[in-house]
Amino acid sequence: MIVSALMALALTSFGVGIPGLFLTTALLNVVVAVYIYSLVPEFLLRFIAWMLVHTFYRIRLVDAQRIPPHDAAVLVCNHVSFVDAMVIMAESP
Repeated sequence: MIVSALMALALTSFGVGIPGLFLTTALLNVVVAVYIYSLVPEFLLRFIAWMLVHTFYRIRLVDAQRIPPHDAAVLVCNHVSFVDAMVIMAESP
């Protein structure tokens, strides 16, 4: 937070306004996201799946706490389609 406050102070001293601060923050966020997604591509796939699932479907989780965080589990849907794997990937932790 201190670094971001110093960055905002430096940018405003150079005459950058509030929209410029938001643009700078957004661009830095994109750079960090690209770096993280290049290190761990699974995060990118899960993010894309989450965006698609939450855009097109209304999901209702039932007993999500029953999914074990470290052990193996079998997750099944109540019907068969090509979307099921993407929904499970997007909704499971």
